[in-house]
Amino acid sequence: MPRYYFSTRNGHTLRDEEGDVLRDDDAARDMAVDILSEVLPSQRERLGRGGQYLVRVSDEDGHALYEIKATAKRTDR
Repeated sequence: MPRYYFSTRNGHTLRDEEGDVLRDDDAARDMAVDILSEVLPSQRERLGRGGQYLVRVSDEDGHALYEIKATAKRTDR
């Protein structure tokens, strides 16, 4: 089974050096969504100021497969 890496960025990048072995790309995407949903409560202040939190999924060769992100942006009314 392939290994996937989940790096995060919220102003600075934290690279996943260990990775996780998962059955396929879909399972890796689902895990990225789970990671994002777990950290969002701790990012309220940052997102409230227009920040962004991103989880990037890469394969064993370092190729980016997915970017799952949360962004808060005030729109004009």
